[in-house]
Amino acid sequence: RKIYAAETRHRAPHKPLLLLSVIDLIEQGHFQTNLITLDPELRETFITYWLLTPRGANKADISLPFNHLVSDGFWHLLPKPNNHQPQQLLKSPSIALLTKTYLGAKLDDDLFALLQFPIARDKLRLVIVQTYFSHSLQFDLIKQAKINLESYQYSLTLINPTDKKSIKEAQS
Repeated sequence: RKIYAAETRHRAPHKPLLLLSVIDLIEQGHFQTNLITLDPELRETFITYWLLTPRGANKADISLPFNHLVSDGFWHLLPKPNNHQPQQLLKSPSIALLTKTYLGAKLDDDLFALLQFPIARDKLRLVIVQTYFSHSLQFDLIKQAKINLESYQYSLTLINPTDKKSIKEAQS
């Protein structure tokens, strides 16, 4: 427990890791509108970051920070049309219950607009990492953000058929 507390500056890592994941997916163009859905891409990115922490061997539960970030004031749960309990925190959230109850979450409009700029994303990412994590984890978390973006960019080259056609034509 002491190692875990020291690595995360005596704070739970769930919320900052979720925010790092959201920043990465905005950077990749996955969240083009201000609707953060609890989809497989977000869950996978969160788990990737989670595995870097000392608690990485424990189960990563994204439902907790997704639900509880509301208390920080800039994260707003968007109820589904049939849900008449707006912004009510769930006592025992699960991914299934959250996706049944909410469309997703929304950031404050100004924050979402700010995150459209690379410099703002980089600065916010750095502030989160420096505030919530020890020096020994900071490098790994920043490095992971770069790996996530490079992997995404590489995947685009693999699935873009026009690039493959251009390569074949150039080889002829």
